[in-house]
Amino acid sequence: MENNLIYRVSGFGVYTPHGPAAPNQANTVRNNILAYGREGMVAVNYPYANGVLATIPQSFTVSNNLFYFDRNNTSTPKFWVDSGCLYADGAPYTQYQYFHMNLYWRTDGGFAADPKAFAVQPNAGTGPLAPCNGNTNNWTFYTFAAWQQTVNEDAQSVVQNPGFNNPVYPADDFSLPKGSPGAGFVPFDPAQAGRSNPKINPPAVAATFPTRSFNPASDY
Repeated sequence: MENNLIYRVSGFGVYTPHGPAAPNQANTVRNNILAYGREGMVAVNYPYANGVLATIPQSFTVSNNLFYFDRNNTSTPKFWVDSGCLYADGAPYTQYQYFHMNLYWRTDGGFAADPKAFAVQPNAGTGPLAPCNGNTNNWTFYTFAAWQQTVNEDAQSVVQNPGFNNPVYPADDFSLPKGSPGAGFVPFDPAQAGRSNPKINPPAVAATFPTRSFNPASDY
């Protein structure tokens, strides 16, 4: 997954219901702009559908991305940058999910000092998704600095305003007038996404299930 602009989504910027079935099949998330996820930025729901293997498969490698958000763990619903199943079965967390050289910015400027910026579930949990467990009482929390120094995640990553042109609704302009803000990010033109020659207009489809409307100015 590379060179995507994903913003104002009702769940997670990047989400997989299950993890890889075997080693060497990690999902690569590279050089994307991920903004205003309502519940989180990156999440894998249940990576152990085939049991816990002797060598834990890596779910994600996440690098050179720009993460931009305005929510935290006190929001409703709670927000986590790295969410879903946070259990690595005793392996180094970098073996389970590997974050490297990303840029993070929370619009209040307080992400670097947040004591619950990231979390890890150190012990197996119980319940329908065991060994995963979404009970935050079973998680160990880290500041961004501790995430880097203690968990060894996000080497060369920074907390820094990326300098988007106007990332506020309704403009939602995530262009970078000053170029790359760093973290190895290579700017791309989101307007180039999608098919253009010939352009295909999808037919109108009536709603088939109840939907909920979110306020783009306040709900993300």
